[in-house]
Amino acid sequence: MVDRTLATIIGFLLPGISQIFQGDIQRGVPMFIIAILLWAFIPYSYLVTVAAIIYQLYSGYNAYMMSKGNNNHKVHVD
Repeated sequence: MVDRTLATIIGFLLPGISQIFQGDIQRGVPMFIIAILLWAFIPYSYLVTVAAIIYQLYSGYNAYMMSKGNNNHKVHVD
């Protein structure tokens, strides 16, 4: 388990990195790529800026929940 506060801060600042750090590479890599794409388009649209902020908040929340050991919210792909 990872410290909840650290996981939340890393998850908010660098979406996907906290998930990778906690061992969920299949979730972390796509989240990080999406974050990079959102950051790349922030200067062009206020809507993208709002979407990036919401996405970063979600990433922080997701990292917090993962650090608690509550992985019931994970999506399983077969």
